[in-house]
Order: sequence, then structure tokens, then C-alpha cells
Amino acid sequence: MDINLPELVLSNLLRLVIGLATSFFSWWVLFHFIVPKVEFSDAISKIPRRSGKGHLYRIKFLNTGRRGVIGVEVYARLTFTWTDTKNITGLYVPLSNDGAAKHEIPRLGPDKDRILSLRLGKVPSFRTNTRYPPEFREKAQQNAVTLEDVLSVGKSASLQIYVSGYDEFSGARKIFLSPKYGLAEISAGRFKRLKVTEKQTEAAETAETPPPPEGTGDAA
Repeated sequence: MDINLPELVLSNLLRLVIGLATSFFSWWVLFHFIVPKVEFSDAISKIPRRSGKGHLYRIKFLNTGRRGVIGVEVYARLTFTWTDTKNITGLYVPLSNDGAAKHEIPRLGPDKDRILSLRLGKVPSFRTNTRYPPEFREKAQQNAVTLEDVLSVGKSASLQIYVSGYDEFSGARKIFLSPKYGLAEISAGRFKRLKVTEKQTEAAETAETPPPPEGTGDAA
């Protein structure tokens, strides 16, 4: 039986190329298309506290991707520019009652979201750092600082949310950053998906985003 060596080599090379192309395409789909994707609200929600004293300032994010994220860590970072672009400081605002900078969520599944409140009263430096104006520190001592007060400090100020976690399929670490929120992004109302509207009722918001399990530190 005669063997056509060039034809055999060409056939094997063709199979190799097709195999590599198929593998690459499968890898690309799994790691770039069917992946977690976290999106953020376009504004910070401002609602009255149930006590009737002051307001809650809340952020929301949603996994719009096709896979879940596990080991989720959330940070809210404030950045202050004092006099010029070289004179910048930053700090983290707690998102849970324990006052920790890092807020942890075991898993955020596809099309699942989370609403978290900014714990401005849990930032010790607001009461003690002499860089803040005296009237600001006095309000902080009384636990009466508002987010408007905070974002009015210095030459400019902004808040940004960091969400990181692991793709539950591939184990790859993902990091997602929100837009930078300033004074103009504080909006009165509740969340409807990733929008803030005064027309949204508490019942409708709760139905869309059920509260997290007890003991997670998310309670307002």
C-alpha cells in the first residue's frame, strides 16, 4: 500500500490547525463571553431613615453576566483632592455595621444584585482628622455627617465602588469598578434595576432585590 507522505503531512497539519482553532474558540467563549459581569447603578440612592432622622445613602450592583462570582469583596473608596492633583488622599467607607473596610458576599449569581448602605458614621477620621473643617468634624461627632458634606470637602471629592471575586467556573479573579460618583450623582429615590427613581416604592424595590440573609451585616 502506497503512502502519499505529503498528503498525509498536509492532512495532519490541517487537523492540528482545526483542533487548535476549535480549542481557542472554546477557550475564548468560556473566558470572554460566558463570564460574570458586574454593572453598577448610575447614581447613589438617598432615602429617609426609618427613624426619621437623616438619610441612608446606598449603592447597587448587578451581575449581568452568564456565570456567578464567588468570594466577592466590596470596597467603597473616597478620594479627596485638596489643592492640586498631587495632593490627594483616599479612605474606605464601611458598607456594613461592623465598620470593616471590606464587605464580603459568598456568591453573586447571574442576574443577582445587592444593595449596600454607606456607613459614614463608621469612619473615625471624620471626627479626628484636622484636615477636615471644624464644622465637619463637629457634625461627625454627632453622627450627622451627610454624603453631601463628605463630597463637598476639599477641591473635589468622589466615591468609587470596587467589586472583586472569582469566576465560579474558571476560578479567574475578576475586578469591577463603578463610575466615580460625585455630588451630582446623589439622587433621591429607590432603585429600579440600576436606575434611581422617586416613583419606585419600598415594596417594589424589596421584591426586586430581596434583603440578604441575617448576619451578613447589610441591614440598614
